[in-house]
Amino acid sequence: MVGRIVDAKKGGPRFSYDPGYLSDSSATAISRSLPLTRTPYSIQGTRAFFDGLIPEGPMREAFEHSTRAGRNDFLTVLEAVRNEPIGALIFSSEDDLGALERAYEPLNNEDLSKLAAAPGETAVDYSLRSRISLAGAQSKIGLYRDVSKAGSEWYLPRGSAPSTHILKACGRAYPNETVNEAICLRAARYFEIEVPDCFLIQAGGADPILAIKRYDRVISPTAQCVDGLAVPTRLHQVDACQASGLLGSDFKYEPSGAAYFNRLSALISEMSANPFDDKLSLTYMQLFHYVVGNADNHLKNWSFIYDEDWDSIRLAPLYDVLDTTIYESLPLEMGVSFGGSRRIDEVTKGMVFDAFERAGIPKVVVKGAIDASIEELPACIERAAADLANEGFPGAKAIAGKMLEGAYKRLEVLKG
Repeated sequence: MVGRIVDAKKGGPRFSYDPGYLSDSSATAISRSLPLTRTPYSIQGTRAFFDGLIPEGPMREAFEHSTRAGRNDFLTVLEAVRNEPIGALIFSSEDDLGALERAYEPLNNEDLSKLAAAPGETAVDYSLRSRISLAGAQSKIGLYRDVSKAGSEWYLPRGSAPSTHILKACGRAYPNETVNEAICLRAARYFEIEVPDCFLIQAGGADPILAIKRYDRVISPTAQCVDGLAVPTRLHQVDACQASGLLGSDFKYEPSGAAYFNRLSALISEMSANPFDDKLSLTYMQLFHYVVGNADNHLKNWSFIYDEDWDSIRLAPLYDVLDTTIYESLPLEMGVSFGGSRRIDEVTKGMVFDAFERAGIPKVVVKGAIDASIEELPACIERAAADLANEGFPGAKAIAGKMLEGAYKRLEVLKG
């Protein structure tokens, strides 16, 4: 057992490490913001980390309603979806975590069609059934995929059984959102940025579902089996808000003058086992966000992943990236900006170089990344869309066309 969260009725939840865990020479802090100590953490420090494990926006409101949780009562929501959050931690009101049951429930095509047709209601229902918590505002569920056997391919994890994939469905407000994200993830891979595998699923007549392989779950050759399925190992991860001790619901988007890009660079310097490579990745990822038009690149969409032994930490692969500029209702202010104006349509080449210089990124690295973006990114986007069209989603080419209109304008800015 790592620790306990005790809900003091007069004050609020406070986290403390278990004395037995602290006495273990291999004990590792669950976050930079929660270093190993015998002193219980403040209510604010506790909430800043654990609140980041539960959904946001409409999904959170639905969970609060289902669990009768009060506003900002993250602990009641976490209690309801405690067995499979992002990262390696699981939660129980019992002392013996090993007693938690694990099972996988087969699903069929009708189950996926429900998610595509009614994403919000279905995501909440399945998450409560499986006690899975996935941070973020999108309608999403965690499932296990197995293609080795005839019959069912998808399974709903029950108890403490880990999932292998995150499935996202389109909301009514943002049509083609899943195809948009699939194009961006595929294009990033062709641009040699590390991203998780993804593919689209046509389920019924609704917009396709996006399935993304979890990079914080790995299946080893010696994995135990449950219901005939190899059980993945959970890898721990924390997002940049959690690592900074910032409450994501209040501070994930960069306030004016806050210089979140500097914060990311500093976190890499402090936490990463290979800061040079991770700062190189940071450079290419930030430029990719800018060129494809993803203004929603907030701090909770930047994470750090731990290895299986918790001995080494690195910048996590790129995730949750799509062209937000093609949706007129979404703001143009970048979640992590280049400084100055945060609006993505007001960025200048000088702002880009200044931001990287302040973050300690060598100018020669920045110039190389910009040159590569100018020369390669349009073709990467086109190739990604062509792949999806060949996989049965011809509408990807039209979406990529809209994406390229904005991308070419932003590449002209980088050309100066």
